[in-house]
Amino acid sequence: MEDNNILYIKLSNINEMITLFRVLSDNFNTITIKFNKSFGMSIIEIDKLTNVIIKVKIPLTSFIEYYIDIDELAVNINVKSFLESLEEYNDVEILTLFVDRDDTNEINF
Repeated sequence: MEDNNILYIKLSNINEMITLFRVLSDNFNTITIKFNKSFGMSIIEIDKLTNVIIKVKIPLTSFIEYYIDIDELAVNINVKSFLESLEEYNDVEILTLFVDRDDTNEINF
């Protein structure tokens, strides 16, 4: 972790994340992922055209490491692009994601 990271997480359940984002990519172009200091990661999205509601909460205990420097951070992502990036890391045992303090709108791998 670098001093410039506002968010730094490590997870080992990469295949589960890939499955989640495959489902999301069927219904959404963009989503907002919220990272919370006291809970973990959550996604709540509603597609009014297809009447699809997605509500996912991933608690802190599901991560190998979870650090956030503020109470809550919301990051908007393009689901298909994020899924493509996740799939590139399918073979790694532990995936590290981070958000720099200078660009809080981008999740880095």
